[in-house]
Amino acid sequence: MWKPTNFNLNCLRILEGNISDINKGIKKRFIIKNLPNDFDISCEAIHQRGYYPLKPLSDLEKNYPIAYARNVYNDYYTLELQFLISFAPQNHYCYAIDKKAKEFRNQVEKLAKCFDNIYITDINYDMTSGGINQALSSYECMKYLVKKKWKYLFVLQNDDFPLKTNLELVQILSARNGTMDIGYTNPNSLIKSRIDLSKKWDHKSLNFIKNNNTENFNNDLLNESMKFQKGYYPNGLPREAVEYIVNYINLTTYLNQINTGRYGEDEMVWQTLFNDNFLKIPQWVHEDCLSEYYTESTYMIRYAIWTRSNCKSKLFSHSLCVMGIEMLEDLKNIPQFFAYKFKSDQDMGAAICYAEYIYNKTYFSKSSDINIEYYLSLPQTKYQNTNFLEKTVIIESCKKNKKW
Repeated sequence: MWKPTNFNLNCLRILEGNISDINKGIKKRFIIKNLPNDFDISCEAIHQRGYYPLKPLSDLEKNYPIAYARNVYNDYYTLELQFLISFAPQNHYCYAIDKKAKEFRNQVEKLAKCFDNIYITDINYDMTSGGINQALSSYECMKYLVKKKWKYLFVLQNDDFPLKTNLELVQILSARNGTMDIGYTNPNSLIKSRIDLSKKWDHKSLNFIKNNNTENFNNDLLNESMKFQKGYYPNGLPREAVEYIVNYINLTTYLNQINTGRYGEDEMVWQTLFNDNFLKIPQWVHEDCLSEYYTESTYMIRYAIWTRSNCKSKLFSHSLCVMGIEMLEDLKNIPQFFAYKFKSDQDMGAAICYAEYIYNKTYFSKSSDINIEYYLSLPQTKYQNTNFLEKTVIIESCKKNKKW
């Protein structure tokens, strides 16, 4: 895997926990504030920076293609690294690019020209870290990706950095039977500030039903309002859920109405949809079971550190811990799939070293030390892999034990 010419960290020793090498990386962190003007994004140069196989690396991976819908806005080199270490020829990668990021779009378009499984949405929106147009952007990717062949979709944002190899992800996802992974937390204190409650939020007014086909819906709930929920934006969805969202119901009114520019509104979008008893999107979760079976403590898509005292690097971005070189040995053992976040202008060395770890694990050691039993024991895995009668018993128990 290629590294910048002035990069002088020993990544192998850092990942092994060598204190001397870690301290060297801390003392003078390797940062990239801007890519040099002569940074080559030709197809030849991209392929020289890393290996992109033409065939799946295993039958297991061949039979379980993954799709990615990622909203992005800056930092091309980190994006290329993310793509490199998550790449598999059977996978599909869609980018929705912030409308303001003209130069960045040009860079990503050059990358896309080199691979037939990268797609860039034709419709692009102004996106902000506050959340506006995030869901609309992801939805554009969903509409494109649903035409492709894959079994599971990751809905991600700019700084979600892979922590697992493609093989490891496939092992986990297939063992869990494509369990939906989405995190929930108590929304009650935030609903009024994030949602315009003066608007109509009943299912009928939101025009969810296509072609007035009410046959498969409980019309007794048609005039009931949606119950808003909250959680991290990224999620993992089985194919049947995405097909339902794109082909079976109409999200246009809902997505536009929730998209007002209020801070954090994007964190309400998918959680609200996937606990809705009227829509019943495949793998939806009963509202009474959210606090027991789908809490953020067992949410596997994103690993993030919000508590300053737990941030070993002492680097922060928007009050969130930035992953540093001293945290990489710990990240190897984190069960989550993506870390949020690495920042090239604070410690690009950490991103490069962890990328090298995943890259070498993929192509050289070809090993996997995933504890499958851990993922099978997660509450959301158990919830989604029960039969109807078992689910009924679970829901009755949830009603007695729910925390919100």
